[in-house]
Amino acid sequence: MKRSRVYILAISILLVVLVVSGCVAPKAEPFPTTVPQSCPTTAAISCPTTAPLSCPTSVPQSCPTTAAQAMPQMTGWRRLISSYSNVVITFDKGDKCSMEVKNPLSAPEMNLEIVVNDTTYQNYMVVDMILDPGKTLADLEAWTSVVDPPPYSQGVGLDIVGSASRTAIGRNIPILGQLYFTCFVQGPDSLKIIGSVGPVEVPAEAP
Repeated sequence: MKRSRVYILAISILLVVLVVSGCVAPKAEPFPTTVPQSCPTTAAISCPTTAPLSCPTSVPQSCPTTAAQAMPQMTGWRRLISSYSNVVITFDKGDKCSMEVKNPLSAPEMNLEIVVNDTTYQNYMVVDMILDPGKTLADLEAWTSVVDPPPYSQGVGLDIVGSASRTAIGRNIPILGQLYFTCFVQGPDSLKIIGSVGPVEVPAEAP
């Protein structure tokens, strides 16, 4: 038997069961509100709850998300790793994205650090791209689609990190040329671009 026939047969049987159960189901009797009822609770309370009841949620509750999320402290080892970074991409409050080149690339590989000094969004994303010759940061800034990459670019990396975080990434760059970065933020609503930065020169491997 084909799946479509099985699906139709199952739906038909379900409808018949619902109709039959509706016919034989006992009618709900009205609640005799005129006769005083005894409340099952041990405390003397007149039903139907004419006396004000204390709700367990009336006590102020502390929400675990109210405390401001702080940037984790860096250990000495972590500071050492950070000192090897070639490029640092920083997200700041107010939808700001900036780049610092700490150590220019000496080979087609990069130590990237992403620093998020913000808790506005749930996810922060950096997309690494090599642009075609003749294309510049202005061309990249004019591109607003969050679905399709610019047709004049070649992606070489994508990283997604959380809020109030510091992430170290090591990456080989398989394409020589001008490297640019586009910064995205996401959540709790849609994904959006907040800026692009660059360029960083990707050199050839030393002979």
